[in-house]
Amino acid sequence: MSENNGDWSTSPTLVQRVKARDAEAWSRLCDVYSPLVFAWVRRAGISIDDAPDVVQEVFRAVLAGIDGFRRERAEDTFRGWLLVVTRNEIRGWYRRRQKQVATGEGGTDAALQLVQLATWVDSDDEAAELANDPGAESELIRRAADLVRQDFQTQTWQAFWRATVEGHAAADVAQDLQMSAGAVRQAKFRVLARLREVLE
Repeated sequence: MSENNGDWSTSPTLVQRVKARDAEAWSRLCDVYSPLVFAWVRRAGISIDDAPDVVQEVFRAVLAGIDGFRRERAEDTFRGWLLVVTRNEIRGWYRRRQKQVATGEGGTDAALQLVQLATWVDSDDEAAELANDPGAESELIRRAADLVRQDFQTQTWQAFWRATVEGHAAADVAQDLQMSAGAVRQAKFRVLARLREVLE
C-alpha cells in the first residue's frame, strides 16, 4: 500500500478522525481496541459466550459518545475513557442479568456473576490496574503495529523495525537495506508517528 495514502502525515489523530465519522478510522479503532475490551469484559466475569455481545455494546456506546471524549488534562487518555465506557456497559449487562435472576431466569450462575460484578466494576484499584496493565499495553501495541505495517512499503517497515525494535544503528540498517541513514531515521519517525496516531 502506498505510504502517502490520504496524506497521513498531516491527518488528525485517530480519535479525531473517528469523531469526524471516518469509516477507515473507526475500523482501525475497533481492530486495535477490541481485544483489550474483550479482555476487560472477560475479567469482569462475563462468559466467553456473552462477551462478544458486551464488546459490541461497548463500541456502540463509544461511537455514540465519542464526541464527549476530551483530552483536557495529561491523564485524560482514550484508553481510560474506553475503560469507563466498558465498565458502564458491563454494569448495564449485569443489571439486565439481575432482572432475569429476579424473575427466575439465569439460575445460580447468574447470581454468582452478580456478586463478581460488585468487586470488579466498583473497584478503583482494579480499574487503575486494568488501565495500566503492561500485558494489555503490549498487545495493544502489537495490534496497532500489525495494522500500521500495511500502510508502509516493506523497506520502510524493515528500516523502522530494525532501528527501533531491534535497536540496530541507523548506519548499519541503511547499509543492509541500501538506503541512507537519513532515510532510516525518516522511516522510524514516520512509522512512530503513525503508531502514536493509532494509539492516542
